Amino acid sequence: MSEKDKVHPLLQRPLYLYALPTELLDTMVLKRDSQIEVPDAPPAQEDDFIVSDSTGCITCNIFTFADVSEQREHMRSDLHRFNLKRKLAGQGIISVDEFDKMLDGTMQRAEFVDTQI
Repeated sequence: MSEKDKVHPLLQRPLYLYALPTELLDTMVLKRDSQIEVPDAPPAQEDDFIVSDSTGCITCNIFTFADVSEQREHMRSDLHRFNLKRKLAGQGIISVDEFDKMLDGTMQRAEFVDTQI
């Protein structure tokens, strides 16, 4: 076992707040007493921050909603839940039109299988 792989003696047993080893307690200082040096960061540029005004659903590839209530309604929809389950299963998502066809029974089984890949 190399030096990097060896566990520090303090970490070989559980550490409890009220039973901290003296070696560790001697190195602690109160936060208000510590002097933290923060290097000067360059000023932020406008291009550094990208703020989006729109709301959308990454899971269903919907880029914008008219308002927050429409977004919430979508998050509760069967389409969103179905796509979320497909995404977690590693399958591709389906569009609103494909979902409607599937519910109506007009989508052929072969078409549905193709969308799963």
